[in-house]
This record gives sequence, structure tokens and C-alpha cells, in this order.
Amino acid sequence: ISDQSVAASIAGVAFGGSVTLSTIKGRTHALTDNIKAFVDEDINIKANSEVNISNKIGAFNVGLVSAGFSFLVNMIETSTKASANQVELNASGETAINAQSEESIEADAVSGSIAGIAGLSGVGVMNLIDVETHAFVGENSKLNQDQSYDQLGQDVNIIAKDKVNLDTNSGNVAVGIVAGIGAALDMQIVHSDTRA
Repeated sequence: ISDQSVAASIAGVAFGGSVTLSTIKGRTHALTDNIKAFVDEDINIKANSEVNISNKIGAFNVGLVSAGFSFLVNMIETSTKASANQVELNASGETAINAQSEESIEADAVSGSIAGIAGLSGVGVMNLIDVETHAFVGENSKLNQDQSYDQLGQDVNIIAKDKVNLDTNSGNVAVGIVAGIGAALDMQIVHSDTRA
């Protein structure tokens, strides 16, 4: 998701605001159940998820009395799973059960008010990330039990990996002859459940 939003007003009493809400929910599952496989190469069970959000917002106001705000909220909720359940897998190469996810958020929010009497300005950025990334072998599963596939390069890898990238900037300016009040909020909440 990529989005830009700008609001502006010029008046005796000026008020303007800009709000952006971006929400992504997704599920990427590679589930292998109740199979038998005998191969002379590799076995790969992979689930990969990648989410990118880039948002820029701003609000600018000029007046005798001026107030402006910018508020930006980004929410990501994903589930990425790779699993082998009740299987019999035999490979002379690598048996890989791999779940990988990556979430990236770039957020910029600015707000400004210039007033002859009083100026009020506020800006807020909130990023919420809730991710589960699981790679597992379920009950009653057998990996490389057939000795006829026992080779020098035989290997088993069960990997779960999650990466979070956050780049946020917020700022505001409030100017008034009598009063100028400005406030900024920048909040990040990340919950990552990664299991292998």
C-alpha cells in the first residue's frame, strides 16, 4: 500500500485535518497432510509473506485562529505457516520446512498552524503489527526413515523467521501571537509470535 494525503486551509478561522487508515490482513499457509514422498532430490515446504505500507500525510492551516491535525494509523495482521503433519518424507537431499514473513512500514506525518492570535497543531502516528510465523512437524510424522535415501547431502531444516522494518517520522509547528500549542505522538506496537 502506498498513499499520500494533504489538507490545507487559509481563512480568518482556519481548521484542517488529514487522517489515513491502512489495514492489511493476510494468511499464507503451506500445509502438507497425510502424504508419503520418496525423492532423490530435495523436498521443500515453504510459506513466504511480505507486506509493505508507505504513507505520507500532512495538514497546514493559516488564519487569525488556526488549528490542524494529522493522524496516521497502519495495521498489519498476518499468519504464515509451513507444516508437515502425519507424513512420511524421504529425500536424499534437503528436507526443508520453512516459514518466513517480513513487514515494512514507512510513515511520515506533519501538521502546521500559523495564526495571528492562537495556533493549535497536533500529529500522531500509530503502527500496529500482529504476526505469527510457524514452521513445524506434526505428530505421527516420519522424516528420512528409509535408509536407502541416506546420502552425504541429506539434511533436515525447520526454520521460522520474521523481520519487522519500521521507519516513522512525525512533527508539527504551531505559531500564534497570543498562544501556540503543538503536540506529537509516535507509537509502535509489535507482537511477533515466531516458532519452529
